[in-house]
Amino acid sequence: MTSPISPFFRLFLLRHANAAWPEPGGRDFDRALDRKGQADIRDVAIRAYAAGYQPDRIIASPARRCRETALAVVDVFGAAKVDFDEALYDQGPDAYRRLIERHVSEPALMIVGHNPMIEALAGQFAKEQPAELAFGYPTAGLLVLDFERPARLKQKAAAVVDMIAPL
Repeated sequence: MTSPISPFFRLFLLRHANAAWPEPGGRDFDRALDRKGQADIRDVAIRAYAAGYQPDRIIASPARRCRETALAVVDVFGAAKVDFDEALYDQGPDAYRRLIERHVSEPALMIVGHNPMIEALAGQFAKEQPAELAFGYPTAGLLVLDFERPARLKQKAAAVVDMIAPL
């Protein structure tokens, strides 16, 4: 027996957790999470898990800080398929949108990426902006959005289900 298809496409928009500045001569791509970032993403992931959220697939930027953020989520949530896509590192919101459009048939997709792209998508998709975003999208911030099926990624088409920001 197959599970009934959800009437919603759930999208999780997760900005990578706080990262250290690059080492002298180091690349932005190689910036690791700092201690605050490690603690923040663990806190956000535990609270999301406790709320019953579960991504079926995670797609993250291959930048080290995003890889570490995605793997911290998997560490809390358990089995979830994780893919890394270069477009999430060095391209803009349109590339993020195209990537999401390719996966709207999935029940629940998590994107782990960078600002300003994550914040731009939140502004485009959310019917209303959560108060937590009034001063920008926080590092390790997780926005949970539901699109009615058939999912169309139109302006202001998603209901805000939750916003989990580090404490």
